[in-house]
Parts: sequence; structure tokens; C-alpha cells
Amino acid sequence: MGTPLGASSPFAAGSYNPFSSPAPGAATTASVSVSVSVSASSSSSRPAVPSGLGSANRSRIKRMAQEHADLSRPGTLPLSTGSSVWVRVCADRMDWCKAMISGPAGTPYENGLFVFDINLPADYPRVPPKVNLQTTGYGSVRFNPNLYNCGKVCLSLLGTWSGGQGEGWSEQSSTLLQVLVSIQSLIFVADPYFNEPGYETIYNTPSGRALSRQYNESRRVATVQYAMVDPLAQILVPMTSDATGSAGGVAATNPYASPASNVRRPGHHGTEFEDATRQHFALRRDAILRQVHCWQAEAASGGSASATSAGTAPAPTYASVVAHSAATAAAAAHMATITGAQSAPVGAPAKPPLTQHAIMLNTQVRRLEDLLAML
Repeated sequence: MGTPLGASSPFAAGSYNPFSSPAPGAATTASVSVSVSVSASSSSSRPAVPSGLGSANRSRIKRMAQEHADLSRPGTLPLSTGSSVWVRVCADRMDWCKAMISGPAGTPYENGLFVFDINLPADYPRVPPKVNLQTTGYGSVRFNPNLYNCGKVCLSLLGTWSGGQGEGWSEQSSTLLQVLVSIQSLIFVADPYFNEPGYETIYNTPSGRALSRQYNESRRVATVQYAMVDPLAQILVPMTSDATGSAGGVAATNPYASPASNVRRPGHHGTEFEDATRQHFALRRDAILRQVHCWQAEAASGGSASATSAGTAPAPTYASVVAHSAATAAAAAHMATITGAQSAPVGAPAKPPLTQHAIMLNTQVRRLEDLLAML
């Protein structure tokens, strides 16, 4: 989990579900394959003026209320099969929000769910929001050159990266929505390796492509483990009892969740996104299975693991992946092919041994398949 933004955070005090219910009718889908969009506001049309904001001035409160109202309007937040954004506002602290972004198609983050804590400081909007990534593999994964394992988000709009002229925060024109869309489109990209300053000089070179492929392989594993398996396990599989028989104790474990999540508070994605998480994976189940099976095939064959510079998904390494069926028999046969369980034809060249990334990916995909079957 990312580093808390501060001791004053309502999330840092053990209040893991401080958010109000969405407004009636706020959860909608455009089609059976579209993730569910949750209203950004509390149950009232405008968030209530919060208590505990000290000497916050009227213009700040008005600006926050206006932004929250704008975010709650249908069609404001990105909603598509490629990538969606969800926002929840703390019921009694309108300066605290959470956002969840689904990884865009054609990237190593595809269909993973990434959660951010957001604070609007006392001098907002003169200064930008404070944003902290919570999906960090419990502090073990740096998902992107712009997303640190401590949760820091590097973005010129946030003042955490020195961008070009006009790329910084503007009190008059910049908004929280702009920050969220920038993270979605500028950080969650097809080839994040080249987000590192200076690395763009080797873009589209043989060495650059190889390094980018290796980088994406490890991020794919982390995406499946921490942005798919973990959030699903935390809402679908109860925590088992610890040695003393007390459910939810320090030693309590979830057989599907990552080991680190079993010694920290359960539900780092937070129950405020439970419905959106459940419906995202239910509606996208077949597409997600095709996606991760394609990743497995590429990892097993050493094929390209990065999308084209245009942002489209690469051609699958195995033709069978394209026609992959959700049927159990087809999935089992495909897994057997990947793991080498089927006998190779006489005279066929031996398959290269699986890399560590491929083995780890296979393990996480098997967990994901079990969890998706529970939906």
C-alpha cells in the first residue's frame, strides 16, 4: 500500500469506509461489456460543507463543491471498455477523495484496478491536489517511472515533476478531473519504460524494444497479482481465522490474496469501490481471460510484450489465443500448451524453458481464473 498522505487523512485513522453511498441511479452501464461508473458525489446533489476544515475560506469550499458536482454528472468521468475512472468523496470531508482507474487497453496495466488517495489542501485551488497511489504491491512494486512504490505520483500538473511551459497547475483552469485524465492517459501507457527521463533516446531501437519488453513483462505480473487478484480476493474470499480462532487477526490469511495483504488491513482497495470492482470483473471477465492468456503465450514464447507506439495491442504470438474460448476444455488445453504438458510432435524444436516472469504469471493467472469463476 502507498504511504498515507498524512495523519489527518480519514483513511489513516482506521476509517476504511468513510464514503457515502452513490446517489440513486448513479451506477449505470452503457452495455454489457462496459464497467460500472459510480457517482462522484455523496447521496445529496452537492456534498455537504465539511466539518473540521478549520479556517477554510468560502471560495475554496465553493470550488470543491463545484468540482464534485461536475464529476458527478453523467458523462464527465471516462467510461469505456478500454479504461474507466471512478471517484468517491468522503461523506463528511469533501477535501478527501478516492479514485480508481482501470488500466487502458494495450498497456501492461490493462483491466487492472489502481486506487489513489486524493487530498485537496487548505490552499486549494492555488496549489494542486495531493495524490498518492495505494496499489503498490504493499510498497513492493514501482509500477511506472512516474508511480513510485511509496505511492508518489510524478506529474507536472501536480508539481511533482518539472514539465514544460504551461504544463503545471493553474488555479483558474486546472481541475481534479484533468489530473485523473492525465494519470490515465500519460502514465498508464503502452510502453511505460520510456517515461523515464532520457530513455526516449533509445525508443524504437532494438535495445530499447528489448528493455521495454522486459519492463512490461514484470509489470504485467504485478498488474495481475496486485490490481486483479488482490482486489477480487478481498471481496470474494473471507479472511480465515488466525491461530487463536479470531477472524481478521494479524495471522488471518486469504488463500488467494498476496502474502503481504494478509498481515496488513484487508481491503486496501476499500469497500467504497467494492460494487464497481465486482461489476468490472464480471462484465469484463471473458475479455480479461483472453488478455491474460495472450500474456501467458507471449511470456512462454518470448514474444513481444509491448504495444505499438500507436497504443494498439500487439498481434498475439499464438493464433489459438485469438480464437480462445471461455469453455473449460479449451482453456485447459490452452494452459497445457503453455506449460508444455502436451507432447511435442516428433522432430519439433524443443521449447525454451519458461522464464521466472512466465512462471509467476502462470501462478497469478490460475488464481485469477479461480476468482473470476466465483463471480
